[in-house]
Amino acid sequence: MVLYNPEWALMGIVHGLTGVFWVGLHFSNELLLIPSMTRAQKLADMPVLRMMPRISMVGMILGFLTLGTGLVFFFIRFPIDPNTWVSDPKARTVLVGLGLVLVTLVLGMGVLRPRAMAFGKKAAGLGPLEPLPEDMKKELARLAMFLHASSGLVVGALITMFLAIDGGI
Repeated sequence: MVLYNPEWALMGIVHGLTGVFWVGLHFSNELLLIPSMTRAQKLADMPVLRMMPRISMVGMILGFLTLGTGLVFFFIRFPIDPNTWVSDPKARTVLVGLGLVLVTLVLGMGVLRPRAMAFGKKAAGLGPLEPLPEDMKKELARLAMFLHASSGLVVGALITMFLAIDGGI
């Protein structure tokens, strides 16, 4: 389906950019945030910790924009008919990708953000050079595990979108 409406073209650009930035944010978490979290012995070892609330908020906004624009395109491309969604390989593949995006957002808002906020409150009572207590190190390891899961889900969603472009599964 080719769309010549400038508003839909703009939405396509927004969808593409937000999706790319959202995936990029997850890759930066994998390359920068998680390694510093797993090696941290004191707060000074994690300078990015101060940015975590902003990173989380940006990730949430990008995720919702990606999901919202993806849903709009899905309903433009495929009629509102669940039988078509199941029988058409492209629709089925896009639905799997949208489901992965939704699970990622639920994981981020329901698990990662509350745990990170609780960690931040505990960390506020520590000096930057004080050693991290063992319970905080364990919480960092759990946060890193959930960040890995979130990144895996986002990569899975990206792969399903490429598969949908290629004809679906």
